[in-house]
Amino acid sequence: MEVHLDSASDQSILAALRHGQLRQAAQLLVRSYTQSLYSTCRCVLAHPEQADDLAQQIFANAFSRLPSFRAQGSPGAWLLGVAQECCVEFFQHHHVAMDLKAALPPDDAADR
Repeated sequence: MEVHLDSASDQSILAALRHGQLRQAAQLLVRSYTQSLYSTCRCVLAHPEQADDLAQQIFANAFSRLPSFRAQGSPGAWLLGVAQECCVEFFQHHHVAMDLKAALPPDDAADR
């Protein structure tokens, strides 16, 4: 799963977290990463509704974990870790098979 990392947004998120402004940090996370997170979820799920559900679950989990976020890395990379955990849980709970052909780049060697 790939989420586009935005260092300017990450700096704003880190500043909000340093000042204890969890709500603002959550809003910045959503503003900065919604599109790339949803696009990534859409690549691995066949139905847009499932991708939307998964993206919402990822943000819900991330919001609940914000108070314990340690600013040792970028918030975008941290969100990616949350996303990976949520994907595994989502696939196990919903018995959804990933659309690997859509998620993986074409293999030129297989075409020969």
